[in-house]
Amino acid sequence: MRKFIHSFFLLFLTLSTAAIAQQPTASTEYGQVAGTTTADGQVAVYKGIPFATPPVGGLRWRAPMPPVSWEGTLNCTKFGQSAVQTAPAPFFVWSEEFLIPPAPIGEDCLYLNVWAPAATDKKEKLPVIVWIHGGGFVSGGGACPIYDGEGMARKGVVFVTINYRLGVFGFLAHPELNRESGHNASGNYALLDMIQALKWVQSNIAAFGGDPTRVTIAGQSAGSFAVNSLMASPLAKGLFHRAIGESGGMFGDRALGLYEASLQGVDLVKKLKKYTLAELRSMSADTLLKYGGSFSPVVDGYVVPKDVYTVFAEGKQNDVPLLTGYNRDEGFIFGEPKTAAQFTTDAKAKYGPLAEEFLRAFPATDDAVAKQSQKNLSRDEIFAWQAHTWASLQSKTGKQKAWLYRFDRVPPGRPDLAEHGAFHSAEIAYALHSLPMWKRPWEPLDQQLTEQMSGYWANFAATGDPNGKGLPKWEAFNAAAPSALVFDKKTAMRPGLEQAEFTVLDKWKPTTLPDLKLFEKKTFEANGEQLNYRILFPENYDPAKKYPLLLFLHGSGERGGDNEAQLVHGSKLFLKPENRRDFPAIVIFPQCPAGDSWHTAKADRSKQPIVRDFDYTMEPSRPFALAIDLVKSFIASGTADPDRVYVAGLSMGGMGTLEAVGRYPDLFAAAIPICGGGDVRAFDKTKHMTPMRIYHGSIDSVVDYKYSWEMFDTLKQMGWPVEYVEYPAVDHNSWDYAFAEKDFLAWLFAKKK
Repeated sequence: MRKFIHSFFLLFLTLSTAAIAQQPTASTEYGQVAGTTTADGQVAVYKGIPFATPPVGGLRWRAPMPPVSWEGTLNCTKFGQSAVQTAPAPFFVWSEEFLIPPAPIGEDCLYLNVWAPAATDKKEKLPVIVWIHGGGFVSGGGACPIYDGEGMARKGVVFVTINYRLGVFGFLAHPELNRESGHNASGNYALLDMIQALKWVQSNIAAFGGDPTRVTIAGQSAGSFAVNSLMASPLAKGLFHRAIGESGGMFGDRALGLYEASLQGVDLVKKLKKYTLAELRSMSADTLLKYGGSFSPVVDGYVVPKDVYTVFAEGKQNDVPLLTGYNRDEGFIFGEPKTAAQFTTDAKAKYGPLAEEFLRAFPATDDAVAKQSQKNLSRDEIFAWQAHTWASLQSKTGKQKAWLYRFDRVPPGRPDLAEHGAFHSAEIAYALHSLPMWKRPWEPLDQQLTEQMSGYWANFAATGDPNGKGLPKWEAFNAAAPSALVFDKKTAMRPGLEQAEFTVLDKWKPTTLPDLKLFEKKTFEANGEQLNYRILFPENYDPAKKYPLLLFLHGSGERGGDNEAQLVHGSKLFLKPENRRDFPAIVIFPQCPAGDSWHTAKADRSKQPIVRDFDYTMEPSRPFALAIDLVKSFIASGTADPDRVYVAGLSMGGMGTLEAVGRYPDLFAAAIPICGGGDVRAFDKTKHMTPMRIYHGSIDSVVDYKYSWEMFDTLKQMGWPVEYVEYPAVDHNSWDYAFAEKDFLAWLFAKKK
C-alpha cells in the first residue's frame, strides 16, 4: 500500500510539473504573466491582467496611471473585478450569456483579457482586436461570455477585452474636478481608461504574438459610442489603426457639454451632502451607485475636443479604415407608445418645415403604424442613422474607406422573443465567432453567418479591408449611392436601405447646429451716434405681433467694431432649435466699441481681483445709453411687448445689466447679471422690484464674487425677488455654467411685469 501511495505521488508530481511547464507565459513591461490554454492547447488565454493602477481612494475620478510592476509571475487565470454596477440579472432579450459574472465586482476593475494562438514560434505578428464592451456605460465588462475570444484567436487574431469605469465612477464631471485636472476637463475617465488600455497594448501585445501596428478597436452599443469618441479624440491618435462600431455613435445629441455635465455633478454633490473631493472619494462605492443617473462621453474640450459630428465634418478624426453597422430591429419604445395623433402632433412641433417629409418616412396613419414608426425612429436615431452618418462622413472627409452593414438574422430557438427580431446585440456572437457561448439551437445558416461575419472582422483587422477569399464582395460605402451588406439568409449588398428615414434625419441634423449667420447685422443711429448690434428674430417672425425682447450685454473682451465678436458667449444658447421653439423672442446683442464700457464703474487694476467702485450718479456711458434707446425703439414701434423686456449680461455686461435695472427699474421684467457688480445705493423698496437671478464663480480672479454677493444680500434684505447661484471652484467663466442651466431661459421668459 505504501509503495502504491509513493508511486501515485510520483505520478501526480510528474503530471503537475508537466502542467506547469505547459502553462503559457508572457513577459510584459510590468512583469511576467501566466495563463491557461484551451483543451486542445491551440489558444492561450490570459485573464485579469492589470493595465492600470487600481482607481480607488484618492485615484477615484483621476486619469488612470500605469500599473505597478510586480516580481515573479502573476497568475492570470481568472477574470479580474468587473466595474462597479448593479448585480447582473437577465432581462428583456438579454440572457445570462450577455452579462458579467456575479462576482467579483468592484472599483479595482482596470483589467484586460487576452486570447491568442498558442504557437509562439511564428515570426510574423498577428493582428489585434481590442473589444470595448456595451452596457449603456453603466453595466457590462470584458468577462461577459458572449465576448469570449477563443473563436477569433482561432482565426489568427489576438483578441483583447477590457474593463473601464462605469456610471458615476467613469463619467462624473464637476467644477472642482475640472480645476484639479490641469486641463479644465472632467467626466471622461472611462475613455481615459480605454486610452490607457490601448497604450498598454502598444507596449505589451507583441509578447502575446500581437502586432502593435495593426490594432483594431471594436465595440458594440456603448462600446461603439466609445469607438466613435476615440476616433474623435486627439489623445487616442496613433494607438489604433482600424475601427469597428456595431450599433452606436455620438452624432446625435447624446453627449453633454462639459458645463452641462458639471452641473449634473454639482446636483449630485448636493444630494450626497458632501462638499469636498476628499469626502466624495472616501464614500463607499455602494452609496454612490445608489444615486444612479445617465452617463456617456462628455464633450470636455480635452479628451473629446468638440462634438463628434463636427470633428468628423471638419475631417479632424483619427483617420482609419472603418467598419460599422446596425441591426434591423433594434429600436426601443420607452414607456407607452404614442398614439398616431400624439406622434403626428409632436413631429409637427419638433420638425417644423420638415414635418411632412418626416411623417412620410415615419408614418402615423393609425396607432399600429405609429408604434412601428416609433421603434424605427428609435433604431435610427440611436443606432442606424449613427452608423450611416459615421460611414458617410468618413467616406467624405477621411482618406480611409468605410464599410456599412445591416444584420437581419433573427436568432433561432426563442419563439417568445421572435417579435423582437434581429434585436440589439444579436449580432455579437456571430461577429466574434462565439456562438458556442450562447445557448441557442443553432442552425446551419447561423454557422454560415458566423463564419462570414467573423471572417470579415478578422480580415479587416489584418488588412484594413473586410474582403477575402470565399466571402461575398463587400463594397466600400459611397455616400453618393449608399448601400450596405445585409447579413441574412443571403449575405449580399443592398442599396437604399432606410433611405427615406436617413434622408430626413440628415436634413434635420444641420438645423440643430448653431448658425451665427441667423443673427443679422444691424446699426442703430440716434442723435448722430451709432451702435452696431446683432439681432435674432423668432422663427416665422410676424411683424404684426409683439414679441418678448432680450438685451444681452457682452463682456470687455468682445469690445470692438466688427459687429460679430459680441456673439462669442451666449449666442448659441438662443440658436438651439428647442429654445427657438419654446421661447420665441427678439434677442439683441449690441457691441460696445473698443475703449468704452456698458457701465460707469471705476476700476483699480493694480489689484487682483480688480477693485471696482460703482456710482450710478454719474452720466451713463454712450454705448449703454444707445443700447437702452435701441430697446425703447422696439417698444415704441410696437414690435416688442413692453411687459416682457429682459436684460442679461456677463462680466462687463453683468455690471451693465445691474446698472440697467438700477437706472431703469420700470423697463425690465427680469434680469440675469453674470459675474458682475453694481451700485447697491441705487436700489430701494420704492422702485419696481425687478426679479433677478445672479450668477458668479467662487474663485473669480477678475471680478470678485463679493460684488455679486453684496448685491444679492442687499436686495434680499429689501425684499426683492432675487436669487444667487455660486459655482464652486469656478473662475471668471461662470457664464459657461449659467448657460448650461436647464432653466436659464425658462426662468427668464416666465417673468412678466
